[in-house]
Amino acid sequence: MHKVQCSQLGSNGRFGNQLFQYAFARTYADKFGYELEIPLDWEGRSIFGIDAPPISCKMQERNEGDNGWFGDHDIDLTGYFTTRNYTKYMDRSEIRKWFYLENYLDLPERYTAVHLRRTDYSTIGTISKECVEHWIDKFNVTDPIIYLSDDTSLSNINELNRKHHFLDDFLIMINSTNLFRCHSTFSWWAGELSNSRVLSPIVFNKLQICVQDQFVDFVEGNHPALCPRPFIVGQEDSKFYDIYFGNI
Repeated sequence: MHKVQCSQLGSNGRFGNQLFQYAFARTYADKFGYELEIPLDWEGRSIFGIDAPPISCKMQERNEGDNGWFGDHDIDLTGYFTTRNYTKYMDRSEIRKWFYLENYLDLPERYTAVHLRRTDYSTIGTISKECVEHWIDKFNVTDPIIYLSDDTSLSNINELNRKHHFLDDFLIMINSTNLFRCHSTFSWWAGELSNSRVLSPIVFNKLQICVQDQFVDFVEGNHPALCPRPFIVGQEDSKFYDIYFGNI
């Protein structure tokens, strides 16, 4: 059987990026009937019970920005695969099965989760807590609020039998009644894997890079683009519009 690899898993980007990478690599392998190899130490194996062959040898890298490789085998897929150029091939129902996560936390029956990304977003720009609070009111959300952030001063979470740091935050978002996500692949995936009412920020053409605590609009749905336009100068804008799985 022909093979394809995704050797970058765990070393190129954080958890949300890694889920896009695996989702595309597995979609690609399944589409063409190739065997997918991934690193033996990728944490997604244990988190989601993924049993895939380990990397067997070095293969020629093919980056998402390269041309002419789609359909090739014996290649190592590199990049982030977060745009419609790649998500259009993905099947949401299948991906939800691949990334199913059993809830091990003692969570309230109803609550709203808010994700505020901070410490590694200094060059991308951030959304203010006051902005989210404004939209919480506008969307008539009355459930208790759990704030989740890599900046502990913004988080109000209690112990909740927490075990696994970022994975606990991911589960809290997935199981929320309402999820106010930020322009982050981490909370985007939580929204995609949940049955929550997802509220998302409009950052394309709105958010300014390197500017902190900005005010933007929020809309219902998990589809709005993840990157502000200034962050992607030189790229085709159409690649960075709303995100959906499948050919919509």
